Amino acid sequence: MQFPESQRPLVRAAIADVGLAKATVIAPAIERSGQWATWVELAKRLPTHTLQLRISEALQAHPRGYEPLPPGERFRRSVLSAMPDIEAMELVTRFFEVGARVASTDNAVGIFVAGCRECLADWEVHAAARRTSRNFAHVGKSGESAVCPRGQTDQAPTC
Repeated sequence: MQFPESQRPLVRAAIADVGLAKATVIAPAIERSGQWATWVELAKRLPTHTLQLRISEALQAHPRGYEPLPPGERFRRSVLSAMPDIEAMELVTRFFEVGARVASTDNAVGIFVAGCRECLADWEVHAAARRTSRNFAHVGKSGESAVCPRGQTDQAPTC
């Protein structure tokens, strides 16, 4: 509607000439800029993906379906979604909160690596102790092994 009545059939024909998929991509740029001829010409020459990137750049917008995330956020979300229950999710959330202060970064990958560096030496000691002494885990009242997730028993808490 922002084009003069006499120009509308020409604009419609040019947009229809590029096809429905590309017309959908260039429509926001035409609506905002009013430069239909420029965008129609680009739509004729460029593949759809490249055209979408150009339009997103021109409109200072992100391409559709793209959510910019801070570094490490996708990793944090993946780890949290893999947790079996709410307590495990709370533990991991707390790990990332404390880890951000200790590692001086908000990047979840950096926090994870820093946590691995802190704990790996202790785990190697426990792994070596397990190899030398097969009697590392004691049997609890229910008959199940009472080894905590870090490979520690009730008698030898560390970390």
